[in-house]
Amino acid sequence: MAPIRQGIAQRTYVIITILMTITTVIVGTDYIIREQERIVREQELLLFHAAADLALQIPKPQFDSTVKEVKALPIAPEQKAAVLNAWLQPILQAQIDKHPGYGMGIYAREIDRIVAIGPDFDGKNLQQGDEAYFSNAYVSGMAQFSKFKQTLFFEGKPVNKVIYPVAYQGNYIGHVWVCAKTEDLNR
Repeated sequence: MAPIRQGIAQRTYVIITILMTITTVIVGTDYIIREQERIVREQELLLFHAAADLALQIPKPQFDSTVKEVKALPIAPEQKAAVLNAWLQPILQAQIDKHPGYGMGIYAREIDRIVAIGPDFDGKNLQQGDEAYFSNAYVSGMAQFSKFKQTLFFEGKPVNKVIYPVAYQGNYIGHVWVCAKTEDLNR
């Protein structure tokens, strides 16, 4: 009779150990997932605040009228973007200095061009936009969060990004964006 009780006790011990191990793994995994989601939400909030701050620095009436004036000029789209960049890049740079570690940009919808970009300005990046990336922000009128596997910033590393639409007199005249490296989440 003793060997039977001993065998039952051993099996019970093994079953309890397995159940405790499985429970620990499940609870630990759930904690890790929730913590990662919290960190992403926290970064998205910081990105949102930086984007809203940048959007507030752009004088909407002047932006709208200047973009329309530049659009009417008989010059190539790249030159139109360069004209707007001369005015907007200092505004953008001030925000980059205020929010170090972020990539930022300003897009003018009327001419379908990036018109300011940083932190490392390169005139070749004043390029045509791809509306597939930002059309949802114009449709909803709300900030749009996304992840990109590569970007114009940070040596092409993956980023988390917020696109923040800029409106004037009921029309979306462009947007700003702010991004941060995904790997920064792991610090």
